[in-house]
Amino acid sequence: MNDSVKSPQIIAELTVALRAAIKRRYGEGADIGSVKAAVLGGSNRTLLFDLHASGSQRRLVFRQETYRAANSPFLPPQDQFKLLQIAHRHHLPVPEPIFEMDADDHLGRGFVMSCIEGDSLPKVLLNDPVYAPARERFARQTGEILAQLHGIDSGEADFLAHTADSADPLAAQIARYDSYGEYHPAIDVGIRWLETHRPAATTQSIVHGDYRNGNLILGPQGIRAVLDWECAHLGSAVEDIAWVCLRS
Repeated sequence: MNDSVKSPQIIAELTVALRAAIKRRYGEGADIGSVKAAVLGGSNRTLLFDLHASGSQRRLVFRQETYRAANSPFLPPQDQFKLLQIAHRHHLPVPEPIFEMDADDHLGRGFVMSCIEGDSLPKVLLNDPVYAPARERFARQTGEILAQLHGIDSGEADFLAHTADSADPLAAQIARYDSYGEYHPAIDVGIRWLETHRPAATTQSIVHGDYRNGNLILGPQGIRAVLDWECAHLGSAVEDIAWVCLRS
């Protein structure tokens, strides 16, 4: 994460705007506290905060878009929010989507979701003895989660059909590769092979697109939440399986 994302001044400014957004939705008696920036997160700014409303307290997460580029594979926040709604409706382990930001919030594009306790730091999850049971269950749980995701009717996420990765994932990757202006012979050979060995068309599923260690929250007993749906698209279910097996 860029250090500026965690600067006290930026967090203080965001806190003022976020407090106003909360009051607009929950009333003047509502307030927020314990605001802090998340340890990880590169494509979006992530703030954790406590919501105090109607005599109760709840830990929530604010995700704000901070990176936008022509060659970016990331979905806009409104599409990420819709995906969270779909996944939550189908009882996948995801944070509950709470509300989207609008123009009156003056916080750009983003949304608020529930906070799920656990750890997402890969080094901790791979090495800490506390997570040994979770490591033993990881493969089975991943298979169950992905089967559940890929079993959802892709028509529920037809808003993803316009994305480059949904239309032609290879062409989308080539376009991004070309935009970097940095070429490598091994990658060029790989792209040429893929262009001449395209697989037959398959039924399109909702694909997470970045399912891996680091984008999951785990507790000692296993996976608690699937995060970071920025790269989701419609495609072959095999993509998610291949991605989580890749030593990136």
